[in-house]
Parts: sequence; structure tokens; C-alpha cells
Amino acid sequence: MQADVASLVKAAGAAASGGRWQEAEHLWGRVHALDPDHVQALFSLGVHAFQRGDAAAALELLQRARQRAPRDPMILLTLGRVFRETGKPEQEWAAIIAALEIDPYFLPALLGKAEYIERQGRTRAAAATFRDVLRVAPPEPEWPPALRRRLEHARDAVQRDTEELVEFLGQRV
Repeated sequence: MQADVASLVKAAGAAASGGRWQEAEHLWGRVHALDPDHVQALFSLGVHAFQRGDAAAALELLQRARQRAPRDPMILLTLGRVFRETGKPEQEWAAIIAALEIDPYFLPALLGKAEYIERQGRTRAAAATFRDVLRVAPPEPEWPPALRRRLEHARDAVQRDTEELVEFLGQRV
């Protein structure tokens, strides 16, 4: 059975990497049928449910994954995303903070924290957190493609904040 699960996991990963989402979801479903506690299957099926618009199923699967892997910050951050999209900002914030308690330098969680603060209208505080993001991020040419747009926004927010501060100080001096 373990060999079956391992080959299905490999095939599901290849399907997802190839953009064959339905095939990947089907394969993760087979993994889940063989091993109902398989963390990666629970996580992936939760993501697929969310992408299909089934937030309730996504939350159930992701919370089960979290129970089995409580120290995985990516599961928490994904839960936070579902909470955000379902209009639960307090739970989103709690998930972001919990992810950062596990790994204070987890770049996607730092980005999530800054973006959350920015959505609250606290641009100066968001810019400070975006500064922290850019300190942790690799050099710009090495930015991960999945985070590039968000990191560009972080860079732009910091630049705007710096320009506003320079202008303010220039007027005061």
C-alpha cells in the first residue's frame, strides 16, 4: 500500500506541476482514499476545493491537515487565505500570526501580514512590515515567480512611504 501511495503522490505532484488540475485532484483523492490522514493529500484537496469555490470543504480539509501537521506554516497561511476570501479577517490574522510564530522569517507569511495591515488602511505600518519582507527576501533577480508580483508591490509601497517621509521632512525643515 505504501508503494501505491508513494507512486500516486508522485503522479499527483507531476500533474499539478503540469497544470493538469483535475487529474491532480483525482490522484490526491485516491491517495486520500488509501490514507485518510495523508497531510499532503488533505492540503492539496483543500486547495482544490477552494479553487472550485467550496470554502466549507476547503476549511475542513485544511483544518484536518493542520491537526496532523501543526508546525507547517504553509497550511496555516492557506487557511488564512480561505478565511480572507470568506470574510473572516480576525481568523485570517490569527492564521498569519500563528504561521509567523512557527517561522518568523517565512516570506509568504510576512507578505500576508503586510498585506493584511495595508487592507486595514494602515499604510505606514504596512510599509514598515513590507521593509521587513524585503530584508528577508532574496535579491530581486532571485525572487520566486509565485511571489514576484507581491514582492514588487512591497518594494513600491516602501518606496512610496520613503518618498512621503522625505517630502514631509522637507516641508518641516
